[in-house]
Amino acid sequence: MASITVFIMLIRSVDEDEMSMAIGLAEFFNSILAWLPGPIVFGKLVDRVCMIWDSSCNSVGNCVLYSLPDFRYVFNGLICGFELSAVIFLTITLYFRICLDKRNAAKEPKVEVEVEMPIDYDD
Repeated sequence: MASITVFIMLIRSVDEDEMSMAIGLAEFFNSILAWLPGPIVFGKLVDRVCMIWDSSCNSVGNCVLYSLPDFRYVFNGLICGFELSAVIFLTITLYFRICLDKRNAAKEPKVEVEVEMPIDYDD
């Protein structure tokens, strides 16, 4: 998902006094769960669609020929899977936030105040 969308969901989901902690934890988990393993996961999946490997001196080198249809399915499927999981987690977060708001609204007493304002039509 776009980082702006995730950031807006984040700041709307936490209280103001917990905002800096939430942003810090979100960036920490983003680094640990996305930036570090991302290239490793994509690299392993790209290597799986290799059809011909270059070899020299009895060691496996770089891939010479990829299966393009398999490459498209693996690459786009992985991206769609990650996007779907992000949407699911954001939906769960939004659901719990709405439930929390309803619970807090039910606990607060309703105060109604009537105010009469004099209106002067002569001006």
